[in-house]
Amino acid sequence: MVRSIVRWSVRNPVAANLLMGMIIISGVVSYIAMPREVFPDFSLGKIEVFTVWRGAAPGDVEVLVTEPIEEVLGEIDGVDDILSTSGEGVSRVHLVLTSGAEVPEVLAQVRDALGRGDLFLPADAEPPRVFEEKNVFPVLAVFVHGSASPAVLSSETERIQQELAAIEGVAQVVVTGSRDAQLWVEVDPAALERTGLTLAQFGALVASRTREAPVGALETEQGDWLLRVRADVTEPEDLLDLPLGPDSRGAMLRLGDVASLSDAFERELSRARFNGEPCLHMQVNKNAKADLIDLSAVIHEWIEAERRNLAPGVQLGTNSDLSIYVRDRLAVMTESGLMGGVLVLACLLAFLDRRVALWTAVGIPVAFLGGIAIAYWAGISLNMVTMFALIVVLGMVVDDAIVVGENSFRLMEEGLPPDEAAIEGVGQVGAPVVATILTSMAAFLPVLMLSGQAGLFMRPLPLVVSACLAISLVEALAVLPAHLSKGRTRRAEKLAAQQLAAAGPVRTPSHWYEPLRLAYVRLLKFSLAWRWSVVGAGIGLLALVAALAQHRLPFVFFDDFESKIFYVSVRLVPDASLDDSEAVARQMEDICLTMPDTDLESINTLIGVAAQNAVDYELGQNLAQIWVELREGDQRTMDASAVVQWLRTNLGDVAPLVESMQIDQPQSGINGRAIELVLRGQHEEQVTLAAEAVLADLHNFAGVHEVRTSVRMGKRELRIRPTEAGRLMGVSEGLLVAELGTALEGQRRARLRRKGDDLDLQLKLPESVRHDPAALGQLKITTATGARVRLKDVATWEEGSGPASLHRRDRQRSITLTADVDRTVGNARDIISTLLERYSDLSKTHGGTTIKALGDFDDTQNSLAGLAKASLVALALIFAILGTLFRSYLQPFVIMSIVPFALVGVVVGHLVMGRDMTLLSLIGLLALCGVVVNDSLILIDFVNQRRAKGIEHLASLVEAGTLRFRPILLTSVTTMAGLTPLTFFSSGQARFLQPMAISVFFGLAAATILVLVLVPCVQACLDDLVLGARRRWAREQQPMPRATPT
Repeated sequence: MVRSIVRWSVRNPVAANLLMGMIIISGVVSYIAMPREVFPDFSLGKIEVFTVWRGAAPGDVEVLVTEPIEEVLGEIDGVDDILSTSGEGVSRVHLVLTSGAEVPEVLAQVRDALGRGDLFLPADAEPPRVFEEKNVFPVLAVFVHGSASPAVLSSETERIQQELAAIEGVAQVVVTGSRDAQLWVEVDPAALERTGLTLAQFGALVASRTREAPVGALETEQGDWLLRVRADVTEPEDLLDLPLGPDSRGAMLRLGDVASLSDAFERELSRARFNGEPCLHMQVNKNAKADLIDLSAVIHEWIEAERRNLAPGVQLGTNSDLSIYVRDRLAVMTESGLMGGVLVLACLLAFLDRRVALWTAVGIPVAFLGGIAIAYWAGISLNMVTMFALIVVLGMVVDDAIVVGENSFRLMEEGLPPDEAAIEGVGQVGAPVVATILTSMAAFLPVLMLSGQAGLFMRPLPLVVSACLAISLVEALAVLPAHLSKGRTRRAEKLAAQQLAAAGPVRTPSHWYEPLRLAYVRLLKFSLAWRWSVVGAGIGLLALVAALAQHRLPFVFFDDFESKIFYVSVRLVPDASLDDSEAVARQMEDICLTMPDTDLESINTLIGVAAQNAVDYELGQNLAQIWVELREGDQRTMDASAVVQWLRTNLGDVAPLVESMQIDQPQSGINGRAIELVLRGQHEEQVTLAAEAVLADLHNFAGVHEVRTSVRMGKRELRIRPTEAGRLMGVSEGLLVAELGTALEGQRRARLRRKGDDLDLQLKLPESVRHDPAALGQLKITTATGARVRLKDVATWEEGSGPASLHRRDRQRSITLTADVDRTVGNARDIISTLLERYSDLSKTHGGTTIKALGDFDDTQNSLAGLAKASLVALALIFAILGTLFRSYLQPFVIMSIVPFALVGVVVGHLVMGRDMTLLSLIGLLALCGVVVNDSLILIDFVNQRRAKGIEHLASLVEAGTLRFRPILLTSVTTMAGLTPLTFFSSGQARFLQPMAISVFFGLAAATILVLVLVPCVQACLDDLVLGARRRWAREQQPMPRATPT
């Protein structure tokens, strides 16, 4: 099969070149068309049920909204966990689906369950909204800021939002900080009392007089007429003259007699500032198919043009442009690829003839472009994971071409014509080369088999690697032979002439290579003579390195990486107002603005909100957040860690009202907190006590900082209850909720238009009543019997406070504790393990309360467990491939024996470079295993070929090692050369990828020696055991000598 492909390539060079041209053209076209984004799109496997009950306290929301929803959703198939948060006026229930569950099917079940008649929610709660939690694709943030009035800023924002949303590729433009205009009808309680109307009756009357709607059609002989009821009032200015009916004296009562009208905005929940000025914030998100870099460029171009059309006092600013990260990663890939490619070519030229080296190096871009084409056809975008896969495969795609090219070149050196050398050379190594590609693909199988979000996130990696390897195999077998067969190289001509002159083979490819080869032959012969000692020393070295890794090399899921965006979050005391939070935020803002211009790009201040990313946020009047964006790394004088330290030092204790402050960076990808502990149980008091104990313990560990708890105190509360006298008059809790909800929160009674804008007509009591508890007591309510009584005569109230939000997990009370760890001082996994062991009996001491680790620790444990299981499958598959190739059960063990020893260089490399072991390190280890297994495979294949010719066991090992020394050394050196820039010269974004490069570079440096020396020794030891077993078996089969008769 392989020889047939090679013969076709040699005899049809035009077809081979056309095949190569098709691969290159399709790759270039696919690269241009492939959308670029930060992370791959994948299903989060989550559904949210969102319910609003305005004005309700968190405790009431939990009991009357959240728990009933959890109850009806508890038996739905495909749900792994139920998480819920009850806040002020809001209930959020999150359903985490089991792996493999179909989101549309579960969505349908959820809607059916909520639509059945067994869900009873408060009458004034809005219907639950159900939606799938999807990935958001942010492009950048746009700020409308300046000295203009809020109305002008709002008007400009609305216009800009519409124009941005019209740009092709933009999915949505989310505006925060804007408030819809409203028309307030503030009712005087005393005047209303004189009319004999209740507030609810007055509101119904206003609504009936301002409603305008179609009511059907009238069919006549002359044609159809549409019927429409016209409202008494259609313009806001006419409201004060709205007739409400006769008063007690018979005169017409008008709205202006009992209420005043004022223009206002909806309740202010948050504020924002940009570079020290008030602003409105717009988050521009793209659709899944849009190209992030191109779309960002279009938006920036539009903003530059739009600046000339802004109203006076209005400016446009941007930050959080995520296309920068993609451009940086593309630059890393391009620079690493170019520098690595040059180094690879230099190594090939050092070992091979110039023409052979050049055609071998051509395999790199061909494999890359072919892999990109397959990825594009498979619907994979060019994202961080895809680019990482291309960097991983950089040193691997040329290995098969090196084996093919070197073996053909060796036969040319021995005097064979180029076409025969190409056919015979590829034929000798064809089957092993195919096996090497299959084993390399199998080595990445564990990543494809990862479960959960980690598996979905990393899935493009093995797919792109496998695609590139497959194309490299096609190039090596169907294209490269055609190029190798055209003309004998100058070096081969020279060596052939020397061979004829000397009447024997001459093997002197370069003046420096021959001494190196002879030194290796001496080392190999010495090692084979002491083979058992060499294998024993290798096992001892492996044990020593494993012990060193266990005690000196911590493992983290993803290492920290250089970020140009930070946020400083402050939480004030629960009673703080929005004005208090803004005062503190301005103080912090002024300090941040003193940062050198060479380092600071922009500052965005949020008041009343705290966000970690585009979808995870918290609202509260006592919250403030400063987002600091730095300039590009090569432009600033301080690196990221120095900036963080500057912020910690200069911000310090900014105000007495501040309860806590933290400095962090946006969470991206799938990484969680270093420490995240969840305590849950049925008894709230016991869970709270347990959480307080663990929280206090966390502070005692060295290196732990930014310790947080999900339990936070909320606003002050006036807890109103009916008195006994009030109950006798028919006053119940439900009646108080209805009456006070209308009076304080207001009611939306109509929607009018003014100059093309829709205005909500909001009915409420004056601010003097709504903000004064004493005036509240004078408010009259209507009892169930129709009597009008003062609130203070039928109810009592007391001051108190409650939590800002309540959390539940799997329908139990839960409290989450989070913290970060300074890795130079402490280790998060050790801290978590200590805490879990220390509180292992928590369920006995605290009424069934349980503790579980989530975040980075949970991700790490799950990923390592998944990798371990999947690795067993991969090893079994590799064993099957090798066993099929060699038709042996024993030789696959010899080849795979090198895999554990690859860990030696990986551990030493991470310790030398001062980096922790990460998931990317393990992925690098997978790539490393593929390379060393391939080298061992071809070495053993040549041993078998020599033994088939009758060469003695040890002599066959020496000859095979001598023949394969150059290609093994060459594949290792070229792979290491390709990764040299990433290993030693990483900075900024590239440091994120450095652990992978360290694994391959240092692992390969150690494994090359092990393949060339240890694998022959293991094979020799196996030969000893087999020969010894055969001798014993032969002795046992010999007949016993007969006794001589006497």
